[in-house]
Amino acid sequence: MQDNTNEAPVLPPDEVRAVLEALIFASPQPLTPREIGKVLGGVPKEAWEAALAEIRADYARDGRGLQLVEVAGGYQITTRPEYNDWVRELLDPRTPTRLSIQALETLAVIAYKQPVTLPEIIDLRGVKTGGVLKTLLEKRLIQITGRK
Repeated sequence: MQDNTNEAPVLPPDEVRAVLEALIFASPQPLTPREIGKVLGGVPKEAWEAALAEIRADYARDGRGLQLVEVAGGYQITTRPEYNDWVRELLDPRTPTRLSIQALETLAVIAYKQPVTLPEIIDLRGVKTGGVLKTLLEKRLIQITGRK
């Protein structure tokens, strides 16, 4: 009985593209050529590079919501930038925001006195407001725009 554990099975050419697309999609970080070569060990480099070019061309067509990009020395399937607002709505839906009295007071101070710094807010309210400011920043009700 022969031991073939070190040999990767060679994929038929029509499956190389599908496997490569699945690998890029499933990878949590950009998939590097080195990782591709390691996983597809029995497939010649020219074959998977050609399949990669086909995948990129397919995703480059108009009307597609995804794209294949080269980033950080690897390949990644991402959403097209023009659809970011839709994806953001799915991942971070805007729910009605309920604010505490402290948050409302802090928001009122910021709205009235802007531009304003943290020490000025603390001086006006008389209490520490670091946690409240963090909440307002997370809810995107305020933003840091620079220095005063």
